[in-house]
Amino acid sequence: MRAFTIHKLDATTSTNEVLKKAVTENKLQKPTAIWAEYQTQGKGQHAQRWESQTGKNLTFSVFWPDLTSDPLDAFQINRAVCLALIDVFQKLEIPQIAIKWPNDILSANSKLAGILIENSLQGQRSNLSIVGIGINVNQTDFSHLPQASSLALTLGKPLDREQLFMDSLTALEKAFISLDSVSVDLQNKAYEKYLFGHNEWHSFVLEGEDRRGKIRSVTTKGALQIEWESGELQDFKDSKALALLY
Repeated sequence: MRAFTIHKLDATTSTNEVLKKAVTENKLQKPTAIWAEYQTQGKGQHAQRWESQTGKNLTFSVFWPDLTSDPLDAFQINRAVCLALIDVFQKLEIPQIAIKWPNDILSANSKLAGILIENSLQGQRSNLSIVGIGINVNQTDFSHLPQASSLALTLGKPLDREQLFMDSLTALEKAFISLDSVSVDLQNKAYEKYLFGHNEWHSFVLEGEDRRGKIRSVTTKGALQIEWESGELQDFKDSKALALLY
């Protein structure tokens, strides 16, 4: 197994941006992880800000040389990262772990972690993927984010962030190495096992309209398949078009 080269920063704009710049300049050849205590421009899904209290959580990004960003690969990478984090959280005995499609990790209805995968071009090579991860670890005040929580709040005790960081890198390394050897069907079944709202009636907002539906599956390309009350099946490739309510 290949060890990550680790860089720790007190502050930066975005760990994803730091790695993307290094990839563009052809400076990265080995697995690399960057952990920042504070990000001035931390990113969430759809260009939203990822807010995190300094010194309380984990905000880091990883580069793995063999990860490419073909359309099919993008979801396979996302799925592998989700399942790697679930493995880490299960060992901590976090209850009611779920994946809120496509890239949030929940305990019950509360968000514990988010994933952002971005692509960057390295020289003349194909696009390579940068994986950004935010984990709410020891933060306890989420008054401005009512649907967020942390591992500490869930477990009732603070955690060692350094150990959690290393455990996360170990799980990611294992996931990336086995990415091509595990069948897509098995990976999809594992992902759907933890899928929030799977085969349950939930409320959605579609183009400003409230609708009731069930999540039936996630396709091999990462599209979410919804069955509406009318019986109609509809696939969604972008979470921006569809809001799943808790």
